[in-house]
Amino acid sequence: MHAITDHLTEGLRKQILAEIDGVIALVDDALESLAMTLRNAERIFVTGEGRSGLMAKAFAMRLMHLGLPVHVIGETTTPAVAQGDTARAPSGSPNRPCGQAPVCMR
Repeated sequence: MHAITDHLTEGLRKQILAEIDGVIALVDDALESLAMTLRNAERIFVTGEGRSGLMAKAFAMRLMHLGLPVHVIGETTTPAVAQGDTARAPSGSPNRPCGQAPVCMR
């Protein structure tokens, strides 16, 4: 009996690890793309509603600490988004796939 359950457990463990590896590879590619976009932008703008908005503001704070020109859309001192800027609107909504959430302006 133990041999059967050990075999099943090992198979599930391998499947779980393979799925985790696949997700990490996708995240690495997405982060590299985001980093390149932020580096090449003249200015960075973020926005969001609810918890996504709070995370966007926290992200903007981190970018500001790195010395990047970042603004939160909707704040009273935010300039207009222009050519060469990038705007990001993260969403945690299950109705909007992650790939459709970010907005870039070139």
